[in-house]
Amino acid sequence: MLLKKVLVVLLILCGVVFLVGCEEDDNPTRDEGDLVQFDLGGMLPLTGDLERYASQLQTFIQFGLDDANAMLANQGSPIRMNLIVGDTRTEGEDARSLAEYMHRISGINCVVGPLTSHEILALTTSSVLDSILVLSPGSTAPALALPGDNVFRFVTSDSQMANVLSQKMWDDGIRGIVTLYRNDIWGVALSSYIGDAFTGLGGQVISRHQYYGARTSEMTELLDSVSTDLAASGFSADQMALQLSTLEEGVELFRTANVLSDEYPEVGEIRWYGSDGLVQNQYMIGDDEINTFAAQVQYTAPIFGIAESASLSSLVARFEAVSDDEPWTYSFIAYDIARLIGEALAEVSNPNDLSELRSAILDAADSMEGVSGSLELNEDGDRAGGTYNFWQVVEEEGSVGWVKL
Repeated sequence: MLLKKVLVVLLILCGVVFLVGCEEDDNPTRDEGDLVQFDLGGMLPLTGDLERYASQLQTFIQFGLDDANAMLANQGSPIRMNLIVGDTRTEGEDARSLAEYMHRISGINCVVGPLTSHEILALTTSSVLDSILVLSPGSTAPALALPGDNVFRFVTSDSQMANVLSQKMWDDGIRGIVTLYRNDIWGVALSSYIGDAFTGLGGQVISRHQYYGARTSEMTELLDSVSTDLAASGFSADQMALQLSTLEEGVELFRTANVLSDEYPEVGEIRWYGSDGLVQNQYMIGDDEINTFAAQVQYTAPIFGIAESASLSSLVARFEAVSDDEPWTYSFIAYDIARLIGEALAEVSNPNDLSELRSAILDAADSMEGVSGSLELNEDGDRAGGTYNFWQVVEEEGSVGWVKL
């Protein structure tokens, strides 16, 4: 462990992006006898706000590659996919540096990830995006829906999620909301879409608050402001809710609210709702300082919906055989993306030809049915359709867990 930390520090100090299993090469395909190796980049949050999901994301992408390679072998294709993983640290600048390194040093022309919209936004400022295909299993900000670019996103837009979440809150009897949101392209836009959708139903946005980090002092200030706004709103407790557009750092708000529950009782008397940024989070239900409070406020959040199927059950069993984690919805989507790239590679004559590979990916997506459903993309290169599932933190018989509603 000490050696690993030293290596990471040295790499950061030297300004080098850390890649797992990568040798310098200016070509993503290499002949190995009669086989041709195609290096696929995995841009994952090995550290940072979403690091908890990195390991299983990598596992599911590898599952997809294994299945794709088996398909390629059965079809007599010489191409075999190889996964090379790098750390985005869940930060835009690091994601951009990683993409540039992967392409310019390792010759990679196709990647799975990054996961978040602020990372994708950073990529759009780099000329490398003209030379690399980016397939994201989690980016949802509507502002990044740009036709003709090389970014393809396999989750439906936040504008759809905002409508679904607003309707859920309205149906639950909520008439006034306070929104807290992460200060980035995703959080700002999602909060705005939710506000518009909720007021369109006849509801009221009592107040909006942005935050910059997970410091206890900042969370305390937010709770103080929220408590004051709730008290002055004129709504009863059962008509109000706190809506969060956060990633995992939002967990600290639950911890702070629980610790300061006597000082700010109002925030514990209303319902809390989230978004796809903080749902199915195992850390949240594994911490006793957090989980009982989350259950108390009936924390409920949506995420892209995946229907039960034999193929999904088989993939879950496969994951459970190698991990004790609960599978995350976006991990299934990452698996589908890896398989999709394999389907495209089966149709190309030259995997180094970016235009040919891009067209093959779009063609394959039009007809492919993955474990997450149809992978068809719209004119902006984003997932064309889908539904949402709601998950709630529930305490039953002394145990707290996520329950799909």
